[in-house]
Amino acid sequence: MNEKLRRENIVWTVSEDYSYSPVLNLFDNYGNFDMDYYKMSVLGMVYKFVDMDAFLEFISNCLSKTELKNEYLKVVEIFLDDCFFEYLIAKRNGVEDFRQRFFDGIESKYAEKKMEFGDKFLDKISVEEEIEHVYYSSINKKFIESRNALEDMVSNLRLKSDMIRKKISSLSSEVDAKTEEIRNEGLSIETKQTINEDKTDEIEDREVSLDDARVDLEITGDIINSLNAVFLKYFYKNIRSNKDNLDDFSSDEKKKDSDKSKKDVSDEKPPRLNFKMKKKHLKDLKNEDNIGSFSIESAEFTGELPDDVDINDERLKKKTDPKILNSNSKVREMILARYGDGIYPEYVTDFLESKICSGIHEGIKIHFTGGKFTEGNYDKYFYNSILAQRDKNLEYYSDNELVFRRSITELREIIRKKIFVEDNEDYISKSGEIIVPRIWRNRILGDENIFMRRSKEDIGDLSVDILLDSSSSQDGREEIVAAQAYIISEALVSLNIPTRVYGFCNFFNYLVMREYRDYNDPISRNKSIFDYKTSGSNRDGLAIKFISKHMETLENNNKILIVLSDGRPNDKINLGAIGFMKIDGQDYEGEVAIKDTASEIFNLKMRGNHVLGVFTGEDEDLEDEKRIYGKDFAYIRNIDRFSRIIGFYLEQLII
Repeated sequence: MNEKLRRENIVWTVSEDYSYSPVLNLFDNYGNFDMDYYKMSVLGMVYKFVDMDAFLEFISNCLSKTELKNEYLKVVEIFLDDCFFEYLIAKRNGVEDFRQRFFDGIESKYAEKKMEFGDKFLDKISVEEEIEHVYYSSINKKFIESRNALEDMVSNLRLKSDMIRKKISSLSSEVDAKTEEIRNEGLSIETKQTINEDKTDEIEDREVSLDDARVDLEITGDIINSLNAVFLKYFYKNIRSNKDNLDDFSSDEKKKDSDKSKKDVSDEKPPRLNFKMKKKHLKDLKNEDNIGSFSIESAEFTGELPDDVDINDERLKKKTDPKILNSNSKVREMILARYGDGIYPEYVTDFLESKICSGIHEGIKIHFTGGKFTEGNYDKYFYNSILAQRDKNLEYYSDNELVFRRSITELREIIRKKIFVEDNEDYISKSGEIIVPRIWRNRILGDENIFMRRSKEDIGDLSVDILLDSSSSQDGREEIVAAQAYIISEALVSLNIPTRVYGFCNFFNYLVMREYRDYNDPISRNKSIFDYKTSGSNRDGLAIKFISKHMETLENNNKILIVLSDGRPNDKINLGAIGFMKIDGQDYEGEVAIKDTASEIFNLKMRGNHVLGVFTGEDEDLEDEKRIYGKDFAYIRNIDRFSRIIGFYLEQLII
């Protein structure tokens, strides 16, 4: 038996399906029987659980937008290994020994390289080898010092793979239980001597749809979403700015030897996976099946639908049902399951949509939620991920509590002294009621402080809205954003300033507005801000437009909007990928999105309101942040200075 056929047989056997030609080069060839046997077993499990048409379409697009193709494929390979090894071993006990031999082989490989290169070991090996060494060492519970970017990437992926392993176990148990129930039904019918061929086919079809449709979609979505986030942060070549995000992998902290050119590192061997003939792998689908490519210009959207679709037909393997493709109600069901029940009646949201969802936002619907779920009507995996992120947010705050408490106190005192001054006392200001005897100071000395203001009026004159960008591009910064929002809200509410906090993201053609606290809620409500979790995309302009409209209804003279965002408005609705719904709404990205967001900020200011943008993104998006907010934005690198900088900006906005 030749090598290729032997490897294919392993994949087919583990996947229990001989109807396809596996893409063996998705995984590396290690030239060792035991190591390759283990890897092909993992690949078989991937084919068992993942919709490979959608997945390979995604990988194809990724590889077309990066120079480090083999390096990214190595990340994909190890991540898939980390996701499926547990279930693989549980179902095929003999594989555990091969897995140990594989790890022994990897450890031996790099032990020899350490002997050869000594202290310059990490400088001498390639980026692909460094990823392999660090990632597998982490899985094997061995810490290897490396560059911060690589350590962060591996740490984030390991958290994602842990969640996917738990989902695989849970979904598989659920499918097994339901399949067993169906089989028992068939056995019961057979016992009664009433079974016929049609009934047998129906039972078999139900087993297949449970296994293939639901599990494939959910697992595929999770995997694509996780790998896409890593791709965009570390591997994506940003065509828009001609800047490669892989600067992280060539930082000053850990540079490769200067005699190794970029070509030496990234192009020392051709990509092992070539998608020029990838269409051979795809099944025979008609044009109406909507085969397309994933767009990966942002971290906001890829893989979001499969994470939630719960259906009982083979959508990825049969002709797509137009009724499903055009179903806004299906998206709404997913919204409720993923983000929680609505807090307003449907007629209220319909009225709001008719007022603000126009132009580029036409067709977009709005879901307002307080994060409460109806028992039995929610996505337990996403719900559990919210709880897990809340724990991380609280842990981060607890670890830095002394710093944050000091920040709250400092910000509160700045606001109290600069805005309220002393209780019920008049004070001299640059605006208010003119003091005639002081007019000469303006003419002679240029002093603008010739007015009298009354602080008693100001206390009830101020309201603040805080808007949090909760899209996936904030992934990895949740703890920081939650802490910043909590500091601001805690300081304001402690002074009895009406404060409202919303998070926003987009899921397909829905803008999801998550209310963390309302103006008159007690200060204890601020704790709900730690429920902050990122997902989906972000249509900043529409979220700001809603807040602006609502601010018009307030009687307060001083109204402030504080937006914590990464300066990347991006909501691509039409993914153009297999199995995705066709829904209302226009794509919102690039220059159009930036101009629309900037326009809404301008309109809000023209109505006499104040705006402060707190930048929470990457340096490469700073220019877009400036275009959107003008001079009214803060970029705070040091959390110790957070309260002073925010206090300074608030002072400038109001006084």
